[in-house]
Order: sequence, then structure tokens, then C-alpha cells
Amino acid sequence: MKTGLYKTAMLAFALMIIFIGRAISEDSFREIKIKTSAYSFMCKNRIETEVKKLDGVRNSVLSLENKVLTVKFNPSKVTTDKIKTTISDMGYTITVESEKDLGKDETNKKEDNIE
Repeated sequence: MKTGLYKTAMLAFALMIIFIGRAISEDSFREIKIKTSAYSFMCKNRIETEVKKLDGVRNSVLSLENKVLTVKFNPSKVTTDKIKTTISDMGYTITVESEKDLGKDETNKKEDNIE
């Protein structure tokens, strides 16, 4: 009887550790704003689509009004260099405007579409 209880407690503890680890890594999102040379809806769709394909990117929205791409991503899965390279490899010029860590509350908000 004690062995079964011990095994159940160990399994519960292991699962708890796994879920806590996932929760910590999921909360560590960043946001980067990149000025691009995009000028049309075709550019907008192409950039947003390609950046969203990157593993770890949660959202990618390009404002044609100011030509700024806002990307929310998990830095443990994708780097800012990979995001920048993806855009520049498509032929667009880029300049990073800002980059910041996002708290748990901000990453869980409904994503706004910027146009």
C-alpha cells in the first residue's frame, strides 16, 4: 500500500515540475518593433506570413501607415537575429526601433490588429 502511494506522489511531483517549467518558458515573451521598407498590402502579407511561420513567433503585425512590424515571440525558440534575417532575406531593409520583455498579463491579452 505504501509503495503505491509513494509512486503516485512521485508521479504527481514529476508532473508538477514539468508543468511549472512549461509555464515559466511560456511566460517569457518579448516584443520587437522593426521599421521596414514595405509599402503595399502584398508586402504586408508576405512579411507577416513569413515571420509567423517561425517557430516561437506568437504574432506578427505590420502597420503600413508607419511601416513598422510588431512581433511577439518566445526568445527561447527564436532569436531576434532570425526574425531580422527572415525579413532582410526577402529583400526588405530593416531597422530595429525597440525591443522589450512582455509580462504574463501582456502576452495573454487578445492580439490587436494594427493597420
